[in-house]
Amino acid sequence: MSQFSTTLLLNYHTTSPIPETIISNTSCLIILSKINELDLLSRLYGNIVTTPQIADEFGEILPEWVKIVPVSDENKFSHNC
Repeated sequence: MSQFSTTLLLNYHTTSPIPETIISNTSCLIILSKINELDLLSRLYGNIVTTPQIADEFGEILPEWVKIVPVSDENKFSHNC
């Protein structure tokens, strides 16, 4: 882990309550992957969830700690969230 990500991780843990589960969008996955820091998600949060649509859009194999869960209510789903 880089010094930047270690500092980010330490600062985040001391200033913000940490949710048990997050739902990741494509932008988050792409940006962290490009800087080789995708594992920050697993270090910060207990559960990372995304949809099959987001996983397809990401275009890479996601780590096993990312759960891919279908959307249960398509009326509430938006790609702009």
